[in-house]
Formats: sequence, structure tokens, C-alpha cells
Amino acid sequence: MGIVLHVLGWTALSSEAGGNCGRFKGPCPQGLTGVLLLAFGCTFAGLGGLAFVHSALEKRGALPRRRRWSAIIAVVGVLAGVWPGALVYDGLRGQFLEVRWSAPLDRPADVMGAGSWVDGDLVVRARTDRLIGYTTTGTAWTTEVPGRQALCTMSRDVEDGVGLVAWAADGRPCATVVAMDLRTGKSLWQLARTASDRPYGPAMAGDELAVASGLAVFTEPTGLRGVGLREHDERWRLDVEPGCTPAGVAASADQVAMLVSCENAGLHVVVVDPASGRERWRAEVPVEPPMASVALLAARPVVVRAVEEGSRTEDVVISFSDEGQVQARIPRSGPDYDMPPVEQTYWRARPVRPLVVRDGLLIAPVSAPGEDRRTAVAAFSLKTGTQVWRTAIDGDVVTVESTTGGLVVATDRLYLNELSPTDGAVTATLPVRGEWWVHDVDLRKVSDRYAVIASDGTKEPPVVMVG
Repeated sequence: MGIVLHVLGWTALSSEAGGNCGRFKGPCPQGLTGVLLLAFGCTFAGLGGLAFVHSALEKRGALPRRRRWSAIIAVVGVLAGVWPGALVYDGLRGQFLEVRWSAPLDRPADVMGAGSWVDGDLVVRARTDRLIGYTTTGTAWTTEVPGRQALCTMSRDVEDGVGLVAWAADGRPCATVVAMDLRTGKSLWQLARTASDRPYGPAMAGDELAVASGLAVFTEPTGLRGVGLREHDERWRLDVEPGCTPAGVAASADQVAMLVSCENAGLHVVVVDPASGRERWRAEVPVEPPMASVALLAARPVVVRAVEEGSRTEDVVISFSDEGQVQARIPRSGPDYDMPPVEQTYWRARPVRPLVVRDGLLIAPVSAPGEDRRTAVAAFSLKTGTQVWRTAIDGDVVTVESTTGGLVVATDRLYLNELSPTDGAVTATLPVRGEWWVHDVDLRKVSDRYAVIASDGTKEPPVVMVG
């Protein structure tokens, strides 16, 4: 058993942690400390037992005639320890995820990921020049962005196997909206929208496209427009007041929300009935405009993130009731925590948001005050703003994914932790076998596997399926 545990343990240390781990080298692979301690313990016990038997036989003068049997017993003893050693190793290490498949590296070497979707067992990764659909075992389809245009924005979600993208030439408004059938990789339709004069560039705070209730919804300088998701027949338009401009849209199954910026009236949230396009209610965002950057995080409940500028600034998440009343104000920096920025701009068309809104909670990775490493995940009530639970995570949290069953948290060493969204309890710890160091990734649950989607797929695989 000692031999087996030594071989497996030191091999794991080399392959999963580069040969060293500890306080100043990063966390050790799961269960490896116990494996190596037991390996030394079994080794010393085995050698001690062998020495004792050898000494006893020697004292009785039986060693010369028993030497062959002693060697046979030693060999049999070693072989008999192989299977128990493997069982003990697996028990101490716990459950692991294995890499099942990885996509080939991106080429040319200067392209970057722009966003991603999941639909059933299909992962779609967008680049500025193409969209690629992956199954759990390989590439399903590839769709090129025509000509020299670039994919500049995409819907946050998909519905009924359809997602929205838009593309334009560099420096031009993002005006061509395309509905993609994710099952085939082909476009269902495309239309021209009146896009903002703001040229394609770094990621914006607000989404410009959304899908919900069989609708494709997108912003234009004059307001909001809804068309059929599969037929693109126009359903309704909702104009904003003169001097106002849409600044983002979000959608849920039964509600559409639009963020509106007005020159003289500040920032407002306008909530729309997706069936008729009629306004349900509107509410002022309680910030100090115009020196504020506001992102619309969710449509029901309506949740926004506001970052003010100036000497007396607030960086806060604000939630609204179904009647348009402010319910909670959750500061990004509290007495015992700091949240990350609302969006990570290396995903340009669909920025990854580390903040999750679900079940009446705002869930976010947090760090201790003054620390850079986000070593916990915390949940805050969107009704009261109080912290509901907080769970420590072994490692630096890089992303949090909301799934049907709960939450999945990934660290920079690619340790996946499944959490209960109700109380934050860790229901499973699932490290990925091998040595990993990830950043700028999106994590998606795909059937019974996980897709690790890299922003920069030129040095690491753009998509890795583990399970």
C-alpha cells in the first residue's frame, strides 16, 4: 500500500500542482496531503514488519532455508497491497472530473472569444469573426461572419434554440441583427436596425439584444422594438421621450425591462409587457446622474448596478419591487467584503457577469477587505439587502454559474464546487484532474458535464468538456 500511495501521490503532485504546493505555492490537490502521510506511514510500517520477521527468522536459524519463502511472502504481500492501496487512494482523493474532450486552439493567433451560449447539450462560442457550435464530443458547426464585418453584440440568453447576434464593420454602428438557429448554425433571418452612433468597441454596460416569450427585443435610438423570434414579424414598438436614449435591455419569461438615460431627467427603468409592448411601470434609478454608469442585471425582479463618479460616490446594486419601488441597496464594498466589478470586459459581445440573480438573491464572489483573491461566495437578499449566507471557497473564485440544480463555482485551479442557492452549503467538490491555472473563463453546465470556455483560445483550448 505504501508503494502504491507513493507512486500515485507523487505522480498526482507533479501532474496537478507542478511538483509543489502549500502555503506559498497554492492549494494542494484535494486529499493529497492525507495520501502522502499515509504512504510514509505504510512504508515505515511495512519495512518495520519486514525487519521484524527477518530478525525473528535469523534468531531461530531458519533464515537460510526460509529465504525463498520469505521472498515469496514479501512479493505476495506487495501485490496484495496494490488493490487496497488504489481503493484507499481513491477514497482519500474523493471524486474527480476528467477532461473528456477539448477543442483545437483558435487560429489565427490574434482572435478572441466574444461570448457564449448553451442550449441543451450544445455550447456555442462566439468570436469576432465566427460562431462555433460544440457538442460534448466535438464540433457540430461553424458559421462565418460575412465579409470583413465583426460580431459586436449578442443576446445574453437563448430561447427555443434561437439566439440573437449583431455584426458591423469596425467603427460602424452595430446594425445587422441576425437570429441564429443553434441546432443548425444557420441564420433564420436578419434585419437592419437603427443602431446607435456609438461604434463597436469595448463592451458596453447594457445589453442591446434580448430574447423572451417568443420575442426578439432590441434597442434603437428612439426606443425598444419587439419582433417575432422565429418569424421576425413586427409585434410592437415603444418609443422613449425626446432627449432620452435606451441604455440597455433585459428580459425574463414574462417581463422586459429597458434602461433609459435622459438629458434632464436622469436614469429610469421602464418595465414592459412582452405581449403588448405596453409600459407597466417606470422608476427613477436613485443615483447622481449624469455622472453614473448603470448596468441592467435582471428583468424580474429588476436589478441594476450603479457606479457613480465624483468625490462622494456610490457603487451599489439596487433592486426594485414589482410595483417599481426600491427594495434594497447592496453596496459593492461592505464592512467585511468586496465584490468584483459588474462585468469582465474581455468578453466583448456578451460580457461575463460574476453576479448572479436568482431566487430573490444576489449571489457574488467576494474577497476580504483589501484582498485581491475572492475566497468566498456570498448571497444578499434583494428585498432587504442583508447578507443571507456566505461560504468559504478553497482557492480564488473566477466565475459563478447558475444551473437548474443550484450553483457551480470555479476557482483558478479549476476546482468546481456545487453550492445550494438556499443556504450556500457545499454539496460537492469536483476538482478537474490535471494541472490547471485558468482566468477569463466562462463556465457552463452542459447535460451531465461542464464546459470551461476560455476568452483567449489561442494558448489554451477554447472549450474544454469535463465530467
